[in-house]
Amino acid sequence: MVPFPRRAGSGAPLPGETPAESAAAALERRLRRVTRTILAVGFGAAVVAWIVAGARPENPLGYDPLDNKKYIHDLQVYGGTANVLAAEFREWFAGLWYGRNLAYTIAVLTVLVVLVVRFTLLTNPSADDETAGTREDAS
Repeated sequence: MVPFPRRAGSGAPLPGETPAESAAAALERRLRRVTRTILAVGFGAAVVAWIVAGARPENPLGYDPLDNKKYIHDLQVYGGTANVLAAEFREWFAGLWYGRNLAYTIAVLTVLVVLVVRFTLLTNPSADDETAGTREDAS
């Protein structure tokens, strides 16, 4: 046990701790801080989207063409099955950006951004950390 533990933010290593361990601990603290910030902002935005979620605007035609068998048949005749699948995918993707689905989309994108940030920062340490390690090996 250390009688006077270092304060958060001081760069001095603890007794018995190497500078590389201190740098790794600082990187881990910074990574946790960034992760928590991204999660707080993302989930906060998702909650706001959930609360103010409005209904999807009505189709100007008065009905959804993809509910009509003749329309789907015509899509398949003119463009094949790929055209029908593309139309259904486009309709599904457009539905992600309205109402409560938008809140789910924001939450999922937040988690994906956090995973990408953590993966990027953990697999690609900064150049400062690499040069500090080489200077330490040379002495």
